[in-house]
Amino acid sequence: MPNAKKLIVIIPNLPPIVCGIGNYAIKLSRQLLKIGMYDEIVVGGNQAPTDNKLKLENIELRQWAEVLKNDRDNADVFLNFAPTAYSKFGLPLQLLNDLNIYKKHNPNAQISTIFHETWMDNSGLKIHHKLKNFFTKYTATKCVDLSNNVSVITDEQFGRIKNIANNKNITVQKIAPNIEPDLNLDVLNIAREKGLFINFGLAHTRLWTLEKNKELIRKMVDASLVSKIIGIGPVGNNYAVEEINLAKEISSKLEYIQKGALDASDVSAFMLKAEGGFIGQSVDSLSKSSSFWAFAAHAIPVISPAIVDDRENLKQLLFFKNELLADISLFEISKKERAENLYKMYKNSHSWEIIAADFKKWVN
Repeated sequence: MPNAKKLIVIIPNLPPIVCGIGNYAIKLSRQLLKIGMYDEIVVGGNQAPTDNKLKLENIELRQWAEVLKNDRDNADVFLNFAPTAYSKFGLPLQLLNDLNIYKKHNPNAQISTIFHETWMDNSGLKIHHKLKNFFTKYTATKCVDLSNNVSVITDEQFGRIKNIANNKNITVQKIAPNIEPDLNLDVLNIAREKGLFINFGLAHTRLWTLEKNKELIRKMVDASLVSKIIGIGPVGNNYAVEEINLAKEISSKLEYIQKGALDASDVSAFMLKAEGGFIGQSVDSLSKSSSFWAFAAHAIPVISPAIVDDRENLKQLLFFKNELLADISLFEISKKERAENLYKMYKNSHSWEIIAADFKKWVN
């Protein structure tokens, strides 16, 4: 169980440049403070913040190398791992060395590591990918050896880490939304704008989502089910240009609007208006998608490009591209029921309150 009332959280980038890993760690940190699990939390990034005294809602932001060196007061450590998060080539020697030194100075401190991503098992990889895989697997093994608690996000990751875990217990942690609505709102009964859909993420993700769903989008436009799609996320690159061009190719009747990167409250406001949302991920990758759970938190019917899954519970949560292509009327018939089921799953197992409670059980 936790041996300290202070937690050092290690992430790649500090605000305002926050990736999905950083967003997860900071939101979880807020919730851990809220439930009183820790009295103090310091979040450390690869680089120091421009303001050395900057705090984010009682969370101190600093460089992790400086924190691990100077805060040797038996604080516990929470490492958020991804292959190139702390080193371009997947071999963060300084981080491994600093964690090892910290552990020697604080033998009673707990180090908990969550693997947001691991290495690739694909055959036929190019030499530089093979090299990065080798370094990543080496680094992951060292992190597991240093850690008291080890967790992953997906079942696929579980199998990989289990093979290098030396009989340590590995758990699977859930992901929560990167954007949530006002918790006082009755999102299930908010009036939605007919034909308004959301495409949410980085520009290359939005482009990929359009590409995977273009046949269905065209059919839904022709059936007057989709009239406008709001693209939310960064613009100003080639992917964003291709995104707009592809939307025009899909249908001249489709109004596609790029809103750029927005504040969380503005994203939530658009989601609360939306009648549906498109995603590009496979079903198995949804468990680690905070954007998918943002759709769920806003009770938005979600359309996946995946083939209809045999798991009955998923058939009640999502719309699948091929089932709608076979019967376009299914969306109007089932959108309310599937949105409600998805929202209930978010409330019961993917809210930040649940994530914090699971974290407490994990490190206990």
